[in-house]
Amino acid sequence: MKKKKVILFTNSNFEKEILEVLKDAESDFLIILYFGNDKIANFMLLEKVKKYFWKKEKNFYLKNIIIISTREYLANDLAVQGIIIPEDINSFDYFALAEEYENFEGTVDKFIERNFLKYRYSFDLYNITNPWIYRKNGTNILKITNNLCGKILNNFHKIQNIIPDMIISFFSPKNNNETLIKIIKLVGADALVTLTFINNMEIAYTKRADAFIYIDSDDYEDVGTSFINELLDFCEKGKGILELKSFLQIPDKNFDADLFYDEEEEIARKEIKYYILNITQGTSLKTFIKVTDTELIFNYGLQRCYKLSKIEKSE
Repeated sequence: MKKKKVILFTNSNFEKEILEVLKDAESDFLIILYFGNDKIANFMLLEKVKKYFWKKEKNFYLKNIIIISTREYLANDLAVQGIIIPEDINSFDYFALAEEYENFEGTVDKFIERNFLKYRYSFDLYNITNPWIYRKNGTNILKITNNLCGKILNNFHKIQNIIPDMIISFFSPKNNNETLIKIIKLVGADALVTLTFINNMEIAYTKRADAFIYIDSDDYEDVGTSFINELLDFCEKGKGILELKSFLQIPDKNFDADLFYDEEEEIARKEIKYYILNITQGTSLKTFIKVTDTELIFNYGLQRCYKLSKIEKSE
């Protein structure tokens, strides 16, 4: 079993300390980046680290690399395992924290979660299971649900890197969904595709969405999220969103709006679109996408087959 070691990278010591990491194959390093008040210097340091440790894998992030920062950042945004923000950077006992981690039997996440009171810091960890902002094979996604609204409103201003290409929202029949619509309005101007998933056709439509997608299931959030993630992962990097945009006939956004541009008028002109997403058992060992004028079929091996088709909502 490898011995745990903690090493601190700054812009001034990087060239020296990176050599120690590269030549020591017998140790399991936790790399800590120090982010001060100079934002440009901070991101220069992160880019240096990426040159050595970034891998060209789908949905990769820098595991075992955390940032100690004087300002708030988000782990999913910077693609690192965690962010630590000390209450007082001047009294923060880095050496005690490093020594305790080297003798800790557990994961990086568990260590950060267990010691925030002792070392007086707040933190943010990379979220794989249910993130509200994330990258999926070259596409930046913002996920909006009633449960995630608070996190989005309290943290969206901290984002530095991820500008959402796609927004997926999940409207509930138990809420009026006004907060979700407000978030779409606030942050959705640059998104190429905005989709709203529902499991009840009586939910009020908003033209802030490019389309409503109905799923006949109480687990519509899990089903809708899996559909988007699996389709984006299957397609070439950055191409899955274009496949959806083409099938759903979503026009290009007006990113070159002038002083006379009226966003509300443009939204009012949008077509109301309803689609249904059906899930059945897969029909083939192969994973493939087949698109016709009326249907998008995404067969995910023998596990499942998604069929997305347009429907007319009866009044």
